[in-house]
Amino acid sequence: MYCWQCYLSRIPHIFKDSCLTLILTPLAFAELFIYLNVHSLAMRVAVCHTFVVALLAIGNVWKETYSDQLSKIRITTLWFSMSMICMLGFCVVNVIHSLQLFIHRHHFDIHSPFAMLITGTVDVAVKMFAAAFLDFSSTASKRMLACRFSFYLSPSATVLTIATLRLMDYKQLVAWLDPFAAICTCATVAITSTLATTNYLTVLLMAVPKQFALTEICSQFETNFPQENLHHVRVWADGNHILNLSAHVRFRGFKSYAERFESIKAFLAGHGATKVFLQPEFEKDEGTPNGDCLFRADKFLQLQDNRPAEA
Repeated sequence: MYCWQCYLSRIPHIFKDSCLTLILTPLAFAELFIYLNVHSLAMRVAVCHTFVVALLAIGNVWKETYSDQLSKIRITTLWFSMSMICMLGFCVVNVIHSLQLFIHRHHFDIHSPFAMLITGTVDVAVKMFAAAFLDFSSTASKRMLACRFSFYLSPSATVLTIATLRLMDYKQLVAWLDPFAAICTCATVAITSTLATTNYLTVLLMAVPKQFALTEICSQFETNFPQENLHHVRVWADGNHILNLSAHVRFRGFKSYAERFESIKAFLAGHGATKVFLQPEFEKDEGTPNGDCLFRADKFLQLQDNRPAEA
């Protein structure tokens, strides 16, 4: 069964992330072309970073094609972890290259600093949108917010700094600062990406805190709500302080749903669930064994209105 209303509600998010992907991908190749002409190590780090951010945007598009919250969390976690592994690999390669050229860098000069400045400005503008819309961590704490903007904007800021100093004709300073700044940027990106990936780790492992006694909660649910049936229960930790619970709840009629839905959410939240996602179901007139999973509420409402329901 497919819910067209759910699909239509996701179209703006898919469109937004698709636009970011279509902007970031050609930007990465344009930056690669600029790097081959300017010979700046800071520019090289920015190129690698843009490719990884484009990967994150692709992952966001894929995630929005799913309606199930747990599936979204799994896709986000796996895709983000793989992207950050790529970023760490790029950082290691760039640090090694910077160390190798650090001694000899004073024999070279950065070419086309104005083109580098324009590229850095465009990169900052695009990455600001990426920082606002793309995933970075499963929590929104002040520390992770600082990590988010450090991850997305530090390569661009480094490129702008190097380009500005070169335009001001500080050739000797730039010759030494470029590899050093590249190493510092790689360290910043590596640390922030590692912190964000660690933040997702509990989701990747599907970890559930021991104090969340699911069996006992289900038993109490049967006592408090004897006419409803709770099944397809899924519990997963989303970072250190967020515990998600999704479940299907079977009601004996729409009146029962209207009276008890919020009470059930409050009951589950009172037992430690930070976020509760409930899928209501309604019994058919002829009745069904309690263990069965019934059709979804949106189809029930369509049938009540005598409208064709999508299967």
